[in-house]
Formats: sequence, structure tokens, C-alpha cells
Amino acid sequence: MLQTNAVALTASFLFSFVALTTAADPTPQQEIDLLPDAKGKPQPQVIQQRLQLLPLVDALKSKDKEKIQAISEKLQASDDKLVAEVAKRLTASEKAKRPHISPLYVPKEIAEVPLSDCQPETAHVGHGRPAYDRVPQDMPLLEVRGRIFRHGIWAHAPAQHTYDLGGAWKNFSGSAGVAGNRGQVVFVINADGKELWRSPKTKPGELRDFWVDVDNAARLELVVEDGGDGRDGDWSVWLEPVLGR
Repeated sequence: MLQTNAVALTASFLFSFVALTTAADPTPQQEIDLLPDAKGKPQPQVIQQRLQLLPLVDALKSKDKEKIQAISEKLQASDDKLVAEVAKRLTASEKAKRPHISPLYVPKEIAEVPLSDCQPETAHVGHGRPAYDRVPQDMPLLEVRGRIFRHGIWAHAPAQHTYDLGGAWKNFSGSAGVAGNRGQVVFVINADGKELWRSPKTKPGELRDFWVDVDNAARLELVVEDGGDGRDGDWSVWLEPVLGR
């Protein structure tokens, strides 16, 4: 009974927090999806992580460099590795934010690499500019279905990103979702012109996990299609996209 009451109280707090933050800033990215875990329990960890990162988000909005640096340094020393890594990536210099190396030229001794660290051959998005490890909005956190992610590729539909693999990688894995509270999209992964994976129509609150074999593939293509309801709110993101050997 005590455990049930604790879960209920936690859920009540979390939903109150959602209402408060949504009222304060009604942008799609501000609303948190607090779906329970597989056992039906609420997930307070994401709230704790978000509360730690919000001062940095506010500092980034203010463009106060000293404040940004001070908060970022503090967060990068956090025991929460996700918070530390997100803070580091959100405050990287503009030059450092841009991927510089093609997947083909990643040293062979590196067994895995986030695709957001790799330079695409081409990158086209349906709104704004291509962005990596962030959503290019006032709320930059890569946040979908009650989780905050370290790595990601902004791919507002319709979007297309292509990468030169040169046969150097064996598999590609990750998740895909919509980083907002509206929109509907379809995610597609192609290699050398062959479709390897296609998601069902995906709405906010839904995460699509994928794992595809890209052994000997020369070219990887990530496509996001509009789900039939127009472009509005199609804040598509490829999350923790990783190439493996």
C-alpha cells in the first residue's frame, strides 16, 4: 500500500510539473511526455535531469557567455553522466558542433561512433538548418517519451541525410521519434538505394527502435517523410544513432 501511494504521489507531482512548464512556455518542446516504464511506474529521473539542465537552457537563451560557461562547467562535473554529456554538447563552440569527419575515415580501432559526430555527404531538412545533438529551438534538449538523449540528428520532415560508409561499418542502430507534441512522420533507412527499414507512422510519445545490417554498404541514407498531416510540428529526430563495426 505504501509503495502504491508513493507511486501515485510521484505521478501527481510529475503531471503537475508538466502543467506548470507547459503554461510557462507553450512551445511544443516544453511539454514532457511522462509515460511510465514497463512496470507501470513513473520515471522521476528525467524530471531531475531536466531540472538540472533548465538553468543552462535559460542561460543559452540569454546569450550571457560567462553565465553559460559557469553553469556548463558545474553540470559537466555532475555525477549524472547524461547531464554532464548533454551540457558539454549544448555549449560546444559553433565550430565544434559541426561534424567534421566522414564515417569512412573514422579510425578502424573505433568500434562504434555516434552518427551525429560524423559529417554527412548531404543534409536537407524541412524547416530551419540541419542540427546535431540538439533541437534548434528555444528548448534544445533532445527529449522524447520521457527521456533525454545525448546524441541526435534534427530531421524536420521532409528530411534527407546521406553518409559515405565505404563498406567500413557492419550495423546501424538507434531510435527515432518526434520531439514535440504534434506532427506525424515516417522514418526510412536506405543503404545503396535499398530500403532496409521503414517505421510505422510515428506521433509524439512514440519511439521507434531500429537495428539494420549495413555490412559492405557504401552509402547510408536517412529519410523522414511527412505522415500525411502536413509539415507543421514534424520535429523529427534520429536518437542515439550509432554505427558499429
